[in-house]
Amino acid sequence: MVGVALRIGSGIITLPIALRVLSSAELGLYYTFLGITSVVALFDCGFSHATIRNAAYAMGGAKEFQASGVAESAGLGEPNWRLLRQLIAAVQIWYRLIGSLLAVLLLFVGTWFLLPIIRNADLPSSNIGCWCLFALATSYSFFTTYWTDILYGIGSVKSVTLIQISSQLVGILLLAGGLLGGLGLWSYGISALVGFLIIRLTSQRVLKRNAKAAFEYEVSTHERNQVLNRLWPMAWRQGLVMIGAYLTLRSNTLICSAKLGLEETGSFGLSLNLINMILQIAMVPVGLSMPLIGRLRVERDFAQIRHVFTTRLYGGLVLGAMALLVVSFVGNSLLAFIDTQTPLLAKPLFLLLSLILCLEQHHSQYTGLVLTENKNPFVWPAILSGLAIVTLSWLVVGTWGLLGIILVQGLVQLSWNNWFPVVRGMQGLRVAGSSLHSQVR
Repeated sequence: MVGVALRIGSGIITLPIALRVLSSAELGLYYTFLGITSVVALFDCGFSHATIRNAAYAMGGAKEFQASGVAESAGLGEPNWRLLRQLIAAVQIWYRLIGSLLAVLLLFVGTWFLLPIIRNADLPSSNIGCWCLFALATSYSFFTTYWTDILYGIGSVKSVTLIQISSQLVGILLLAGGLLGGLGLWSYGISALVGFLIIRLTSQRVLKRNAKAAFEYEVSTHERNQVLNRLWPMAWRQGLVMIGAYLTLRSNTLICSAKLGLEETGSFGLSLNLINMILQIAMVPVGLSMPLIGRLRVERDFAQIRHVFTTRLYGGLVLGAMALLVVSFVGNSLLAFIDTQTPLLAKPLFLLLSLILCLEQHHSQYTGLVLTENKNPFVWPAILSGLAIVTLSWLVVGTWGLLGIILVQGLVQLSWNNWFPVVRGMQGLRVAGSSLHSQVR
């Protein structure tokens, strides 16, 4: 989550430069790159969340990992280093296998999708090279993501922060220099690859230092496979939820680029990413509390979970909503002042999209809260909602344009996902014992 905040911060710094030097079509193509590479979340199959959550359980002294529910503490008052080492070995093999498959698919299927879009927009064919570099950087990040996830899960937030700051400072310099130097979209691929290299290599070294006791243990193939078997039931469920989230939040950018063109995608993508920047920054405090909440689950301290979660969530939402309101009134004026080539959406559309994404963040945080119980009752709602959004958006975009795309997302989510995770999360916080664990899955 710290990494998300810092990536967003770097985006805010470099965005004015990009808006000045890139055409609307080029910016729309970049947002299409982002839409395609966000498919990474589908290949993760929920293992990133499971890794962070179970690393927190191991640091809380859990005796073993559970396929469902929170493991009991061993009662020793110290981390279970052997269990943590087994977790590292298990997720390492998973990401190596799936990361290789991801790279192949991004390079071949992604290129096949982008070729006609680039030709129709009369952009240089060299942009395919930009895409290939961007895809390789994304694949490498996925291939090694477990180092940062485990470091975050064991509570080394300060170390993660310092690593992310170093990476982002280098990335900002490379991206800004590349854009000003005329490298165009190549700047994004270069800065992303260098940034990911810094993050992953440094995270690996710091984890081996901060969790030195864990690396003193040897892990057998049986132990590694046993951990994978324990992680898989929650991971595949979260993976399906993430597929639904991708269809809900990212597919609209691809529909827009395919049906409405790259220039309109530029304005939509700019508005969408700016809103997400603001809301994700606002959600950093509650996101940082998730490892703590995981440990509090092991200790059954529900009162402290309520206090930490609600204070950080609603404080962040209020600040985020206020910032979005200001941007809706002054955003396009500021963009015109710096003479950019791509505007935000018109104020009514921007405010409507902001409201929908505020509700999205609200229920998403409650979803994360429920997941700290090592339960996931959100699979079918996420999948069905995602499919409904894609289908309906494709049907209405020809008639209603962007308004249709935005309305479809809001109305579909309002029918279930905006409120069910909230109700379920509140139920989990009212339980004084473990009775809910046997009642709701």
